[in-house]
Amino acid sequence: LTDWTFVGTVWKDRRTDGIYECPDLAVIDGTDVLITSPQGFATQGWRYENLHGNLYMTGRLNTATGAFEREIEDEIDSGFDFYAPQTFEDAKGRRILIGWMGLPDVEEEYTNPTAKDEGWQHCLTIPREVTLHDGRLYQYPVEEMKALWGRCCEIDETQKNIEVWKPFELDLKLDSRKCRISVGDDLMFEADGREVCLRLSEKAGAGRKQRKAVIPSGRLKEIRMLVDTTAVEIYLNHGEVVFSTRYYPGKTTQVVKLEADKIQGHIYELKEMTGIK
Repeated sequence: LTDWTFVGTVWKDRRTDGIYECPDLAVIDGTDVLITSPQGFATQGWRYENLHGNLYMTGRLNTATGAFEREIEDEIDSGFDFYAPQTFEDAKGRRILIGWMGLPDVEEEYTNPTAKDEGWQHCLTIPREVTLHDGRLYQYPVEEMKALWGRCCEIDETQKNIEVWKPFELDLKLDSRKCRISVGDDLMFEADGREVCLRLSEKAGAGRKQRKAVIPSGRLKEIRMLVDTTAVEIYLNHGEVVFSTRYYPGKTTQVVKLEADKIQGHIYELKEMTGIK
């Protein structure tokens, strides 16, 4: 485009006087979805706790006025490290989202030890397929991620402690009001009814301590957790709520501890992503 005509402001919010980073407008099942990362966004209870927020809005873009007519708004990801996501439609017609697994300007709160020790920091999330359910945005690892599955172990509530020594994926179905999942002494995830909480140890979190969220549907039924050497992505109820965080465990061998009344699922070793063929 070489010629532009200003129509109007898509969205402006008194909760921030910063910029709206990396806006992305997608159409999913006939609904307009606006995604952005407002800098310096005001915290609301447990939502938007990061210095720079991330959010989506469903509704309709009024092309006559330029304004986005909002219906639902919520945080995209409740973890410590998620920013500036972008989406695209793939050859299969799926809407795919990839986010930056890092934040600017947070060095006084938390850091990435690899920046000093190895000369690098940050990464991207795995590709997520985004869909709408009851007007809310869900996101879930693309089907192709299953190609990384290695050896598998079936688990239930009788198996309390499972030793892992490589990146792994944990897939669980739960029938319990409360549950707790620990990865060594470095990471703990807890659910109590509709409230969920992610905690990291002082060393593994490198300043990251705790993030919470509320499950809109009311209860945790499924959890999928992908744990790499410095990154964790947690998907609740097929992507109804998501946590993304960097973490830096002291040991490569960890014990996964499961505490719940009734669970069924699998734990998979994950192969390395060494390139694209």
